[in-house]
Amino acid sequence: MLCCLLFRERISNDNAKIIKKSATDDIFATLMKIPLQGLKSAFLLLFPLVFLLSSCDDTDPRIIPDEILEDVETGFRLERLDLGMRAAAEALEAEPSISDHDLYISHLSAYRPFIVEYLYAGEDSLANDSLIAADFGWVLRDSIFRSLIRFVTDTFPADYPFAKRLEKPLKRFKYVFPERQIPKFATYISGYPQSASSGTDQVQITGSYFGFGLHYFLGPDFKFYPQDMPSYMKRQLRQEYLEKILFAGLAEMILPPVNRTITPRLLDGMIREGKKMYFLQIMLPEVPDSVLMNYSAEQRNWAIYHEARIYKLLLEHLYKTDMKAAQDYLGPKPYTTELALNSAPRIGQFCGWMIVRAYMDKKREISLPELMAEEDADKILKGAGYKPEMRE
Repeated sequence: MLCCLLFRERISNDNAKIIKKSATDDIFATLMKIPLQGLKSAFLLLFPLVFLLSSCDDTDPRIIPDEILEDVETGFRLERLDLGMRAAAEALEAEPSISDHDLYISHLSAYRPFIVEYLYAGEDSLANDSLIAADFGWVLRDSIFRSLIRFVTDTFPADYPFAKRLEKPLKRFKYVFPERQIPKFATYISGYPQSASSGTDQVQITGSYFGFGLHYFLGPDFKFYPQDMPSYMKRQLRQEYLEKILFAGLAEMILPPVNRTITPRLLDGMIREGKKMYFLQIMLPEVPDSVLMNYSAEQRNWAIYHEARIYKLLLEHLYKTDMKAAQDYLGPKPYTTELALNSAPRIGQFCGWMIVRAYMDKKREISLPELMAEEDADKILKGAGYKPEMRE
């Protein structure tokens, strides 16, 4: 395996040593021109768009108007470790004999607090400068890793609009959750594992930081990802998923901890995931729901059209506590095995979102923080009165 892919492994080994409306008219005019035999297929394609156009008339009152956000302060702070690594790589190429210590002190030491939390489990007293310098010197001296650094930082240059993209969503967050501290943010570059089964470090949440691994935002066709990574997992390795990934992490931080003393039912997992999705819906109203769900456009359309069919299937498993139900309906998969090859995956998450939306539509007096704090899944299901209509 290439040296650049060993960065995390090298650090891990070291850690072992320390501590580790006109639109609708146009649509229906088009439908009137379609032969009868083709009408059903056209409806299947256009129904989700019609659904969206009709639902847009009923804006959720919990979405914060922009004018209210003007005076909200977020204290946004971003540390670009990746740019420090670029500067260090260029210095090394200009002077190959430069010491690891000088590289670190000149270009990386300013990022030491994040480095310690990210790579050394926050053990500041044990991660001394010599150790950090040696670890970074080891990877920076690999020419392939330096090529990766150049590619990433060319894709995300110093003037990349991270602050512009994240400012408004973070203002919404701070307005709705004023008592919550917005973390510091950092961007970094690491390597890739040999197998996708080892997971990705696209995001790292530490005690003080929310870190973005920019090497996992290079698009699904980037050639250096693990060779066994399936295409459905690569969908969110795009820049347009940046906000969604951040706020999914924030949602997890806000939700009550999972009760490890009881075995959760499928319903519990569905409602927890549904609350996350509703949180994303309110915090990121400008982001397409296909991105929020990490669905292709076809999967999103399929799920909306077959909503009642999905719920009918899940009704048989709502109160099951076996891990298989959770894996089948909440876990990452290319499609839902019991339905069809073109079906949407993670239908438990999708259905959970629809249940929570129905609940919040009926309970207009309930705030988003109150929803996130509610731990009674049965209460939400009953209050939602969720009964999607079956379509042919």
